[in-house]
Amino acid sequence: MLDPFGIIGVVVVAGQIISTVANFGLDWKHAPADTKSLLVAVGALKTVLSETNMNMLLNDDFKDVFHGRHSTLLSQLGDTVPVTDTSMLVSACKKELEILLEDLQKRVQGHRIGWKRMKGAFLAKKTKEAVQNLHRQCQTLNTLMDMDALAIGVSIHKEVREARREQQGWHADKECKAIIDWLTMIDYGPKQSDFIARRQGGTGQWLLSSMEYREWSETADQTLFCPGIPGAGKTIITSIVVDDLCTRYRSNEHVGIAYIYCDFQRQQEQKVEEFLMSLLKQLTQGRSSLPECVKFLHDEHRRKRTRPSFDEVSRTLRHVADSYSRTFIIVDALDECQRNDGCRARFLTELFNLQAECGANIFATSRCIPEITDRFSASTILEIRANDEDVRRYLDGRILQSGRTLLEKCREEIRNEITEVSDGMNDLAKKVLSWITCAKRQLTTSEIQHALAIQEGDSELEEEGIPSVEDVVSVCVGLVETDEESSIIRLVHRTAQEYFQRIFPNVETDIAKVCLTYLSFDNFRNGFCLTGQDIRDQQLLDPFFEYAAQNWVLHARSASPDVHPLISTFLSSGSKVPSSCLLWAVKNQQELIAEWLLERRVDTNIRDADWETPLHHAVIHGWTRCVQLLLSYEATQLSNMTTDINNMTPIHYTVAKANEEIAQVFLDAGVSVDSLVKRRIWLATCQDGKLTYAPNSNLHCSQGGFNAPQGLTALHYAALTGSAQMTRYFLDHGANPNAVSECGETPLHLAVRQDIYDWKRPFGKRDR
Repeated sequence: MLDPFGIIGVVVVAGQIISTVANFGLDWKHAPADTKSLLVAVGALKTVLSETNMNMLLNDDFKDVFHGRHSTLLSQLGDTVPVTDTSMLVSACKKELEILLEDLQKRVQGHRIGWKRMKGAFLAKKTKEAVQNLHRQCQTLNTLMDMDALAIGVSIHKEVREARREQQGWHADKECKAIIDWLTMIDYGPKQSDFIARRQGGTGQWLLSSMEYREWSETADQTLFCPGIPGAGKTIITSIVVDDLCTRYRSNEHVGIAYIYCDFQRQQEQKVEEFLMSLLKQLTQGRSSLPECVKFLHDEHRRKRTRPSFDEVSRTLRHVADSYSRTFIIVDALDECQRNDGCRARFLTELFNLQAECGANIFATSRCIPEITDRFSASTILEIRANDEDVRRYLDGRILQSGRTLLEKCREEIRNEITEVSDGMNDLAKKVLSWITCAKRQLTTSEIQHALAIQEGDSELEEEGIPSVEDVVSVCVGLVETDEESSIIRLVHRTAQEYFQRIFPNVETDIAKVCLTYLSFDNFRNGFCLTGQDIRDQQLLDPFFEYAAQNWVLHARSASPDVHPLISTFLSSGSKVPSSCLLWAVKNQQELIAEWLLERRVDTNIRDADWETPLHHAVIHGWTRCVQLLLSYEATQLSNMTTDINNMTPIHYTVAKANEEIAQVFLDAGVSVDSLVKRRIWLATCQDGKLTYAPNSNLHCSQGGFNAPQGLTALHYAALTGSAQMTRYFLDHGANPNAVSECGETPLHLAVRQDIYDWKRPFGKRDR
């Protein structure tokens, strides 16, 4: 065992001295005072040094505490510094104690032992001083240990505080991400990466060097409108502008940049609210911390389970944009923005309002369409057209990329063109192009592969009929391409869209038949879940399922009468898919789909994992027209007036949303203003690895002694939540203020105790 400073040696010698004296057998009380004093000091020193050696020098835990930290105590005792005051005192003490031990051993040889004879050995002044000095040093070491303990306490407090701050930061980051994702799931980042990756190096420099662009980028409150004919490269130019701004202001947190790529194949998603949400999301992501106005917007609607209104989003967007010293808004392909419900006009109006209030810079591209160009008549205009230098760079790049000589490639292209002209476009190519052209959103390669494998009359998917991605792309002879990052398959140039729409007049019917055939497969008869994760899980197993389930109605609406028999068979088959589609449409406010399904009497009693029906979701989203339709199709039985897992009926949600208009729809449809709810306890269960809820019929809240019907009415809930507006509304429409719940409560009882009642789950709680 290592003993670099002789501490163990001192302990051993001290022990031998004490043992030697003890072996004399002399009466301790007769010992001289000086002898007794020194022996007591040696014994105390032995104890202190033994404890020091055991608890400090041999204790790895003690050393680990100070790993990476300075310790005054260990600097005196550690083996990294060989010469210290402590080490010198230990050495001197050991030497004097060894002399004392040797003297004692000599005095006992051949003579009668007695205290008088032994006394002389204990009178050495150096021995006494060495023991006293070392003992004092041990006391000093204790003081140093106290100082180390204080220092380590302060250090630990600092680390705990930093860990808490880090944990709080982690939670804040997690909350921030959740709020940003809540704004919208639309992400134009992958598109930007894809477009800029396809840029030939150096192209677009003519625009970046132009006087118009320099003035626009360097001066606030400016608009640069860049029209161009189809094929002029407007989208690539837009990506170059975005890349230039992001590079230029990468380290400047006072400059906000947001961009949108309009897409004719995603028009169903391109609502003005979604555009504004996307701009808000991007500008929020550019802030070092989450803006309070965005957090407030989220908290208000998350609690109510609603989405923000147009005005709320617009107001919040202006707040966030105004927090930057400069804001750039870039919009590509305005001509591809849908015109339904005045979407494009409203979006442009909102952009110019944002510019007027916040001084934002706007960059926009479009084909030359009068209704768009007229809106930019007062703006700086720079036409996008093919630039000679860009064309040369592109051709040089393509020639360098070719693995064969240019002549050989030209020969092959000539052969391909001759073959295409002579044989005509084959069936697979027609199907691929028709799907890409007329799909309601962009398709992935796996989605289109499965769609192409389905034939009318199939009862299951034939795996061997699925074409390879290579075949799908190659059969279209350069007309389509795939995005490696997103796996999206699309036309090489979007201007071919209108042409293909003209030459495929029956495509809506063909696609509707494929979707209906696919959804009629036996493995889908039980319907589908509605959570994002469940849909993603289903998508992994059946790549075409999500598209077919969410879009078959849109195709069927535009299809020819040829598809009607297939629709009738599907709707009357007993499959739960149609009603699942209705629930999804209402939940996602897909008005066209929901109304079309309701008109065909699709079952409205479908429930999601929270036991909410389409009627629940229509009320939650404030969708008056849908509530009217749902009630009109079930006016006699009102079978959906049952509770969800929060023990809420649709009419009770009118209170939560303070929506008198929808409450009136219920009353006009014959729903009793005193409709009762029996509170139920819900049990959480696990089925197929998913959490579900079911009512526990063995547990209920009941109190006897009342002859009248018992249950909680909408008036109970209005009184409980302190909603003066809805309380007044239901009383004005004849609600019974003396209605008694199954627990003996009247609305007045609940109004009195509203401040202490957990009204977030007013009608019972889940048994988790």
